[in-house]
Amino acid sequence: MKIKTNEQMLKALIKDLDTSHSIYAAILRERIIKMMELTLTSIETEPEKWNNSFIHPNMYKELNNIVQKHIGFENN
Repeated sequence: MKIKTNEQMLKALIKDLDTSHSIYAAILRERIIKMMELTLTSIETEPEKWNNSFIHPNMYKELNNIVQKHIGFENN
């Protein structure tokens, strides 16, 4: 069995959401945005916890910009 890539798994998720009730897409969107918000707040208020992180905090900030651009509540 071939292991799917992250992109393939995300595309499958979106495809499944297209055929499901739209409430699931709304819930997932809200959760993604909320988790990004919590992550950025943590980076700002507790930077010492992120000093030795495997992923640099700036990558989370860049990811948040992408998330906000495509699914942020300000972009309805």
